[in-house]
Amino acid sequence: VTLRNDIRALTFGNVPYRETTVRIAGGNLELILEADSGDKFVLEYPQASGGGYVTRDFESGELRYSQNAVTGGGTAVFSLENGAVLKREKGAAGSLMVAEPRWYFDADGENSGTLVIVLTKLEGERRYSSGGIRDIRLSMTTAPETVDEDYVTARGGHAPLGAQTISLEYIPDRENDLSKGWENYLTGGIAGCLAGGGFKKSGTKYVFDNVKRLVVKTYTITVEDM
Repeated sequence: VTLRNDIRALTFGNVPYRETTVRIAGGNLELILEADSGDKFVLEYPQASGGGYVTRDFESGELRYSQNAVTGGGTAVFSLENGAVLKREKGAAGSLMVAEPRWYFDADGENSGTLVIVLTKLEGERRYSSGGIRDIRLSMTTAPETVDEDYVTARGGHAPLGAQTISLEYIPDRENDLSKGWENYLTGGIAGCLAGGGFKKSGTKYVFDNVKRLVVKTYTITVEDM
């Protein structure tokens, strides 16, 4: 959770670097690069210009802390991925979300119907692994990538499409399945949703209806050392 807060400071606090001293007791902390991770998010949404649908695969990378039962650390595995912290137990089914990402839906405010999805990628020069007391340095030196699709405002000579449906699929890593934690978060109603609103599960996907505007921000965080 401490590292998640550091990432929030980078992405929302306009701070380029964060350094934290972490005591890694009873286990091991690893940076799992996107090339080594088996999970990904697939986001599908229409272009407001009427140019068809966009399908985007997003592999976030992960900071994973695994407890070591041999040294008395237990059997829990904590994953910091895509702005959230999730927990599962080795050898057991299921997972839960310990800290949520900063996704938001404006249900009845000034920008009613706006869905904001924040994607956060973790990268590094190599697959770091460490234990004990370590200094972990994170940086964000590039501006976030932003997609802004307004479905109810006429622009560039195109008639507005009207409110649209957005879909999201989470494909889990077989060795670190966090699908239940993500399912509970998405279907439980993200911040700003009214009771009963938000993503609904449809097969392997989660759909969000009546989106008037979609904003997707993608941040890239570099693990400099650990």
